[in-house]
Amino acid sequence: MLKARKVESLLKDPLVSETLKRSLLLSQEVLKFADQIPMKRGAAYRSYVSLEHDWVTQVLVAAYKDKLEIKPFNFPLVGSFPYKGYFDEDDAKNEEAKLSREYDVFRRKVPAFSSLGWFSDPLTSNLAADDYELVETLFHELVHLNFYFDEESDFNEAFATWFSYKAVEDFINHSNFISSKEAFLERLHENLAFDKEINLFVEEISHQGKLFYSQANATKNRATYFTWITACLDSFPSLKSFKKIQWNNAAVLSFSTYTRLMPDIEQYAQKNNLNYKQMLKLIMKKGPTVVREIVGEPSLPKVSRRCVPILQ
Repeated sequence: MLKARKVESLLKDPLVSETLKRSLLLSQEVLKFADQIPMKRGAAYRSYVSLEHDWVTQVLVAAYKDKLEIKPFNFPLVGSFPYKGYFDEDDAKNEEAKLSREYDVFRRKVPAFSSLGWFSDPLTSNLAADDYELVETLFHELVHLNFYFDEESDFNEAFATWFSYKAVEDFINHSNFISSKEAFLERLHENLAFDKEINLFVEEISHQGKLFYSQANATKNRATYFTWITACLDSFPSLKSFKKIQWNNAAVLSFSTYTRLMPDIEQYAQKNNLNYKQMLKLIMKKGPTVVREIVGEPSLPKVSRRCVPILQ
C-alpha cells in the first residue's frame, strides 16, 4: 500500500504505457458503474501498485485428517474463517509446515483480497494484465466492501462470485474500454461453466469422502480415497489442471467455498424474480439473517454420479 501510486497521477504520467493506462481507465469505469448499482466503494481501487509476482496473498486451508471438516482460524472481534492469508510466501510456507504436523493443509495463490473497507485497497499489476480478470475481480471484491457476514464465509464468497458474473455481463454493454465485447462475453461463459464443473466435482468427491470416512479404520487407508479422486477427474475433462493437485482433505474442502452455494443463490433470485442489483440490496437490508432464507437448511446434495463410487 505504501508503494501504491494514485491512478489519477499515473494517467497523466508520460512514462506510463498506454496499455496500462487503458487498464486503469477500465478499472475506474467499473467503479463508476458500481456507483450506479449502487454499491459502496469508499476509497478503494483509486491507486495502483506493481507486484513482483502474479499473486497478492497465499492462502492456507487446514482440515482434520480423519474427516472432511475444516479447521477454522479464529480471530478476536472478526470471528472465524475457513482460510488464513499471508502476503509473504515464506510466512505461508512456515505456517503450512507447522499445521501439517497435525492437519491436512492446502496452500494456494490468490490474485486479490479485500480489507473490507479498513484500508484503501490498491489495484495490482497482476489484475491490470488481464482485462477480464480485472473487471470480474473488482466486482467480486466490491461486494465484500458492501457486506461480509461473520461466520458465513461460504455465503460471502459464493454471493460475490455469483454477483460478479451477473455484473460483468451487464457491464460489457456499457464499457468504452473493452477491446472485444464478444471475446469478453465468451470468457464469462467459459468461467461460469468452469465453476459449475468444479461445483459438481466437489459435491461428488465430498459425498464419497463422507461415506469413506464413515468406515472403521478409514484414516489408515486415506490414500485409497485420494487416488480415487484423481481417477474421478477423468470424468471431468475441463478440470484437467486439477490433476496436478496433491489431494488431501484440505484440498477437497478448499474448492467448495466459492461455488457450493451459488446454485442456491441463483434459485432464490429466480424464484423471487430478483436481479443481481436487487439481490444485493435485499441482503444489505436484511443482514446475516437472510443467509438461511436464501440457502435454507443443510440438505443432502444432488450428486452428479459421474464417477464409479469409491464404495460399492
